[in-house]
Amino acid sequence: MQAPYDTEATADVFAKAKNTFNWLIGHLTDAQTHNRLEETVTEQGRELRLLLLQAHFDLRALREREQVRHARHPDGGAAGVIGADGVPRRRVELGHHRLLATVTGTVTVTRCAWRAPGVRNVYPADAVLSLPAVRHSAGLAKLAVIETVRGSFDTALAAISARCGQVIGKRQIEQLVA
Repeated sequence: MQAPYDTEATADVFAKAKNTFNWLIGHLTDAQTHNRLEETVTEQGRELRLLLLQAHFDLRALREREQVRHARHPDGGAAGVIGADGVPRRRVELGHHRLLATVTGTVTVTRCAWRAPGVRNVYPADAVLSLPAVRHSAGLAKLAVIETVRGSFDTALAAISARCGQVIGKRQIEQLVA
């Protein structure tokens, strides 16, 4: 028996990653110098990792939406969640987004917001994913500490940018390290 979220859309979230992987394999069959091959694998490898991570978050968002659609309270409304403040939230809004800067690049995390009048939204997906309150992932924070210990904040920024792309600024490195 298939789960309600096992749809064609599930496979489609990985389509860009599959296309990038297939493109990369095609390029590896071409006759190239070793340094050009190395550059291609490095550049496209980072892009592939970013696409895979984004696809995973997109798949989770699809699954969360399907769970919300199928979870109903006995009175017919949304089942709801209870926030850490003890207040139940029974209104749900789909499609809330937040950016997450990671060691592979910046991704968009889409999730459901559970709401109630006069209180903050609750995002159960954030808790399930252990997302930080800040924009930068735990992996990026760890890398910031490692690179800062090796030198200055400026050299840490240069090293992170070379490895991860433009995912963080000097001030954010300083804040994460503190």
